[in-house]
Amino acid sequence: MATTYVKEHRVEEAVPWFERAQANKPESPVLRGLVASAYERVGRYYDAERTFREAAERDGDAGFMTYVNYLMRRRRFFEAFDRVEQRRGAIDDRSYAALLVSAAQATRDERLGDPEPYALRALELEPGNGLALGLLESLYTSRGDTAKNDGLRSAEMDAALRDPADFSGRSHRLLEEQRLDDALAVAREGLQ
Repeated sequence: MATTYVKEHRVEEAVPWFERAQANKPESPVLRGLVASAYERVGRYYDAERTFREAAERDGDAGFMTYVNYLMRRRRFFEAFDRVEQRRGAIDDRSYAALLVSAAQATRDERLGDPEPYALRALELEPGNGLALGLLESLYTSRGDTAKNDGLRSAEMDAALRDPADFSGRSHRLLEEQRLDDALAVAREGLQ
């Protein structure tokens, strides 16, 4: 019933059904996430935060990341960054790099300071992280810092690739260098 209401854009009517489903399966991380998202969509922010926080405590890295993302959507950036730092030892490097990239993007977009340190820390963990590389390239270009941009491009070509954004970034870079066969090979590898 709840998902039918959501598909019809009647989220307010879906909430009681999500709540009933969760009451019947209180340990379900999926239902906890659906309830929290529904609360957020209908403006019940206290209930949304309470449920997202519970997910952070009970549902491992995935639950923690949904809570941090909620804080970021609510524009509570410093609180989100602080939570991430508090849990650093419990977060795998890949998840931590993703959170650092989010922090860099939020810092840049909201003009909260310099996003470079967050993006560089993400690259320390994942040297081929396409999102961090793209953010830094844009930042260095806007600053006119060709030396840093050149160093970034040089290091990027030797970095391991993991996510679609990594393969896309490398393929794009190879296209810029007119290495068409290499670009196609990287793009194909990213599709596997």
